[in-house]
Amino acid sequence: MTDSINKTIIVAAYSGTGKTHLYRQFPREIIDLTIFPYKYIVDDKDSNISKEAIKAAHNYEMKFEWPYNYVDAIEKIIQHNKKKIILVPSCIRVIFALKYREIPFILAYPEEQARDIYKERFLKRGNAEPFIEVFIGGWDNFMNTLKHFRHDNKVILKPEEYLSDIPQVQEILKVK
Repeated sequence: MTDSINKTIIVAAYSGTGKTHLYRQFPREIIDLTIFPYKYIVDDKDSNISKEAIKAAHNYEMKFEWPYNYVDAIEKIIQHNKKKIILVPSCIRVIFALKYREIPFILAYPEEQARDIYKERFLKRGNAEPFIEVFIGGWDNFMNTLKHFRHDNKVILKPEEYLSDIPQVQEILKVK
């Protein structure tokens, strides 16, 4: 990787930790790199559906090149140093691919006991039932997988914390 990797940080974060909110506050410094167009074959007619409503939809065919096409996109952003922070989901296939390619990232996810708080967040922001089934129904499995993922740069968020509370993020964005 080039020197520009030191100028851009990647935060792989669990759903509901504030990726989209942080991006909306700092759109010039951050890219919220949504998985959906890289992971699924999408018809043009679906482009008007709410991003939150379409997440975790199971009626789309997965692209053959997933997740490598997504990590390729991350590398291109880093090489062109377009943003200071790249926000990506904590999808296990993505974080394994980042680690395999030796691309540094922060892994952020909630404390295990925050399940009910996150379910409320998902409901409040309008996520569809299949999304809630995946991320709340599979909560224990996700948390166990992330907890045991060998990585030196992990941040476990307390129920009231968001990505904007991570010191590395605050330092880059110069917020407190």
